[in-house]
Amino acid sequence: MVTFKLMEETEQILLYWYYPNGHEETHGVIIVNKESGQIELQMIAPNDKGRTGRIPMYADHAIRAIMASWVKGTVLKDGNAAWY
Repeated sequence: MVTFKLMEETEQILLYWYYPNGHEETHGVIIVNKESGQIELQMIAPNDKGRTGRIPMYADHAIRAIMASWVKGTVLKDGNAAWY
């Protein structure tokens, strides 16, 4: 499971912190460009391990949840995703 929170919103970006397994001691950073819809994994959470050359697992699930809502016109203030 991954949880995420919107930490900052400007006219240009949405900045989220994501927390693998809901542990808020460590986080990664995801940025959505509101103008282009592009998403950037700016910082990988230290406990988010992934395969080389791929988006780490927890970040991937957070990005999918954020973007699924974004394309429907909704900005999530927080949320989670589970796949177990």
